[in-house]
Amino acid sequence: MRNKTNNLNEIHIHSLINFVLENNEESEKLASSAYNLHSSNSKTLSAIQKLDPSITTDSKFVCVTEGEFSFKDSLHFHFFLSYHYLIDFFKRNKVLDEEGRKNFKKVYYQWEKILQPNAKLIVLIYHEKFNLNFAEWFTSKNDRDFWFMYHPFLDTLPFLNIKISELEILLPIILGKTKNDLTGGMIFNAVEKWAELNPELGNNFLQSISTKPSELKMFIAKTLSGLAKSVGIEQIFIKTMSLIENDDIEVRKSAILGASLMKLHPIENKSQIKLLTDSLIKIYKEKQEELEPVLAETYGNLLVITSDSKLKIFELSYSHNPHTQFIIADILWRKVDYNNDKIWFTNVLMNLCSVEPQFGGTIQNIERTLQKVMKDSLSTVFQFIEKWILMPGIKPEDIMLLEGIFREIRKNYYDQYSWFITDWLNKGELKFHLALEKLLLKSTENVNLNLDYLKALNEVDLQYIICKMFAFVHNINQLKSMLNSFIELDIKDENTIEFLRKITFTIALDYPSLKEFLIDKKESTKGIKLKFINALLEDIETYFKDYESITQLSEVRPSEQRMNLYWKAQQKVNTNIYEESKTKNEIFNLFNNVSLKSGGTWFSKFEGEYTKKGSLGHFSSQIEIPRKELIDPIGQTRLRYFYRTIKKPK
Repeated sequence: MRNKTNNLNEIHIHSLINFVLENNEESEKLASSAYNLHSSNSKTLSAIQKLDPSITTDSKFVCVTEGEFSFKDSLHFHFFLSYHYLIDFFKRNKVLDEEGRKNFKKVYYQWEKILQPNAKLIVLIYHEKFNLNFAEWFTSKNDRDFWFMYHPFLDTLPFLNIKISELEILLPIILGKTKNDLTGGMIFNAVEKWAELNPELGNNFLQSISTKPSELKMFIAKTLSGLAKSVGIEQIFIKTMSLIENDDIEVRKSAILGASLMKLHPIENKSQIKLLTDSLIKIYKEKQEELEPVLAETYGNLLVITSDSKLKIFELSYSHNPHTQFIIADILWRKVDYNNDKIWFTNVLMNLCSVEPQFGGTIQNIERTLQKVMKDSLSTVFQFIEKWILMPGIKPEDIMLLEGIFREIRKNYYDQYSWFITDWLNKGELKFHLALEKLLLKSTENVNLNLDYLKALNEVDLQYIICKMFAFVHNINQLKSMLNSFIELDIKDENTIEFLRKITFTIALDYPSLKEFLIDKKESTKGIKLKFINALLEDIETYFKDYESITQLSEVRPSEQRMNLYWKAQQKVNTNIYEESKTKNEIFNLFNNVSLKSGGTWFSKFEGEYTKKGSLGHFSSQIEIPRKELIDPIGQTRLRYFYRTIKKPK
């Protein structure tokens, strides 16, 4: 019978390993029985036919009932099945060179499906019984070898009989390989668990890395935390405080953080908390910039433990140290509820407006924080973004770093989104208009202006928004929806109506589809609005009628040779645009470009076999190119420049 799988953390895994190391013959028989059990696809085997009775006496792993043999639970079954796979593999692969590692990876993925959720046993047995050399995998020329073995190493490290010298070789390799990867921090948690389950080794490791000039000192914090869980906070805290007083700045930083990672109880560890608080105050007063990040992280860990943590985090949020800013943003995202102290949270968040755009990790933490705040206070979100975009060194295009926020707002709070669009068009700072231009260029969805916002404005502000709409909005669908907002506004001022008519007419000359939009709009419009639309349509009809009646003079017509040169030059431009779009366009990035060799069909090779031929699908997209931008690009640029530079009336 195979019962529910046990977690490796909940069993004495070392007893299984020791049994295999000390009882080679019996272990191999159990491994063979596990394989037979798996092959038979049965829960039990006949003890007489499939099993040597001499091994059934060890009731720790197996049981025999009425002649039927089974493992006590699925963990033991998977353990010995894993052992069988490895025995069989190493009989066929004596040397694990590059080709051997390739073969191992291939069979491992097959084993993994069978052994889930205990596939990590493969690597555990491989290391303990077959002398797995992690360094060979981690330093292989093939980076895939590292990533293949990295996660199994993390899972099994707490249970490995690994020497400190081996660990000190492996950890720097791992840090180097994962420095730009989100999974890099996982090695610290694995070391913490290893120190917890192996306190004697953990203490020796702590002593070793505390005295060596290496990057391994950053593991002091997690090692202390792991030891505190097994040895006890009281004993480890004394050692921690001595490390905090160390002359080595790296040792101090890691020890400070380690103290905050311990599960300090407000009552049971009152004396330790007092000692730590006094020590942190002393360190804080030193004003050492290189200690700022670790102090920020430490106070973040102690938010519910020490009374002065929130004040210290607020003070540290003024820092321009990029690492400190990253930590503060991470604290807001992960550890603090906005509703618990809105004023403090908002003040700390606003201090992060000095974050520079090149620090993507911090920006990402800020974006996640804003998404968290969004459901409770959109005004705080907009307040931060507006303050940030006006900071020196922030360019309008940097708004795209927070593009995800605007997508969320548009999706879930459309009224507030339209209010934001309208408000930014109405602002006097050019930076807002340029940033909004970047945002809208990225989107193809319609954008309405907020009618309640528009109704509260005077005629001068309405005309100002119309100017900025024409100057900074380039997508015709967005222009249609914004113009529709003005039509629905029911404007009374004649000057504003006339100005809107002229701007709409100019847009219609650029985008003929606007005429169709106005014709459809007529069906649901009456009164002054209908009069406005009819006048517009009449102006458009008159313009195009006059335009089409113009006779082209042969004297000014370009020669055929000149036109050929023009079209060749235009073809080069189009080719460059197409090639550039293949690298930047998200749709192109979804597909591989493959040259077909069989006409209008396709096929592929899967698991050594060619698939049947299939028909090709078809997809396309189109946009309306601004007509006057092609006819008179310089004139249109000058016209837009005029409206882009109009100052907001005071």
